Amino acid sequence: MLAICLGCQTLNVGTGGTLVQDIWTEVYGKAFVEDVIPLGRDNWHTNPWRKLRPDDKAILSYMIHPIQLGEKSKFCGEMRFKPSDHPSIMSSHHQAVLKLGKGLTVAATSLDGKVVEAIEHAKFRNVLGTQFHPEFPVIWDTAPKYKFTPGDKDLFAVNGYLKAHPPSLEFEKALWTWFFGKLK
Repeated sequence: MLAICLGCQTLNVGTGGTLVQDIWTEVYGKAFVEDVIPLGRDNWHTNPWRKLRPDDKAILSYMIHPIQLGEKSKFCGEMRFKPSDHPSIMSSHHQAVLKLGKGLTVAATSLDGKVVEAIEHAKFRNVLGTQFHPEFPVIWDTAPKYKFTPGDKDLFAVNGYLKAHPPSLEFEKALWTWFFGKLK
């Protein structure tokens, strides 16, 4: 089972866990979208500029940011990444795991360790929940059409961005290879 975003949250709550209802206010103590910008892109989890400038369709509504992989996670075990690898992922969430549900372990966090980005089940090894979005088709888009902020001069392609930040694209491929391998 691959539980993505709301699926990850549902997996956690369904096993008795709880959620942070709003990352920016509860985790980072920011009351306004404008206050989130100084946190830096690694801590946005969704793009605040898109909320401030909804008219600018070139601003990516999602966020691309690196994560910290758990040393004993299936990312490092079965998928062969190292904890020192920090793949960038696509995210678009304002909620996250707070208290883990029964039998769940943290598989990845934000770089600062404050936001759970992936969970897995200790007993049922084929269960993985990702707070991020490996299913977004834009990951494979090679056309430069996006920017992170209104001030960015050059547009980028998500696929090109991930390639330029290894092992990000390799991580996306490995995740799907793992999942489809389990389906077989």
